[in-house]
Amino acid sequence: MSGGKTGERTQGKVPFYFKSFDKTIGVASNMEELRSEFKRLLDVDPKSLEYHLKEGHIVQWLAYIGENELSKRLIDVSDPRKAYEIINDYLSSRKRMNAQEERGPAMKPHRKPHEKPWHREGDTVPNDRRPRGFKSKQ
Repeated sequence: MSGGKTGERTQGKVPFYFKSFDKTIGVASNMEELRSEFKRLLDVDPKSLEYHLKEGHIVQWLAYIGENELSKRLIDVSDPRKAYEIINDYLSSRKRMNAQEERGPAMKPHRKPHEKPWHREGDTVPNDRRPRGFKSKQ
């Protein structure tokens, strides 16, 4: 899903069908659905997940939809729980990065705090730079 948000459908691309003995037991059209189906199928049919992982079906589908980074992370992963952790961590970190991008760059203070007071005792200070409550010695 290159260039899109995590929850969007993969436009014009084929969804991933989780199958068990020629029966479709789950469908994922995007990354959020993949995570959701993985979580659900861990309890329902973990052997199906293991099969799709060992055969490289999920890795191939991820590459097909443009999720090359996650695809590479799942190469040679056959344990469904480990794969779910990788998918979940990947999507969580991507979500944090997207939220950070939406907030924009971190705000910098408009001035640096002074290490020393800007005046010394006994110095005269112009009226416009005097702190409140400052009384000059006259």
